[in-house]
Amino acid sequence: FHKGGAEVRGIELNEELIKIAKQDPLLKNIEISQGSIYSLNFKESFDVCLANLVLDQVEDLTKALSAVNKVLRPGGVFVFSVAHPLNCATDNYVKQLSDYFTTKKGFFSPRSMTGKIPYYFRNFTDYSEAILKAGFLIKQIVEPKPLEESKTMFREDYDKFSKLPDILIMELVKL
Repeated sequence: FHKGGAEVRGIELNEELIKIAKQDPLLKNIEISQGSIYSLNFKESFDVCLANLVLDQVEDLTKALSAVNKVLRPGGVFVFSVAHPLNCATDNYVKQLSDYFTTKKGFFSPRSMTGKIPYYFRNFTDYSEAILKAGFLIKQIVEPKPLEESKTMFREDYDKFSKLPDILIMELVKL
């Protein structure tokens, strides 16, 4: 986006992750500030918002989606990814599916940082109800398979996620 002339802004709650992002040469010209998805205090509005593996870490999904809706122009697009609900419900496909319908809070430790991050296990209904309450329409749902190139780099993950979904991506449009 940035290379194409778009004005790109980043927001991150965790200071440690901001430091990591600022070391990435691809992000050197992007303004990244500390903040919460619950309170996006921008004076301008945006055509597109992206959130990669963020919404499964917020407690109040409707509040987070509503905050994004407020900063989008009419007809604006919001694309987000979360860990796939089936992946979450089975603890990365290790456990047998026992309770898909109950929202649960867990914690995980990313490889890129220290500490634990809260994580909310939600089903498709939880996501779709919050999306509609926040004033969005679901335009597209994608359950991507791994790229063929990743087969040699991540053989075990490639084999598993070629058969079972790891990530869920949704494209929403502001009503």
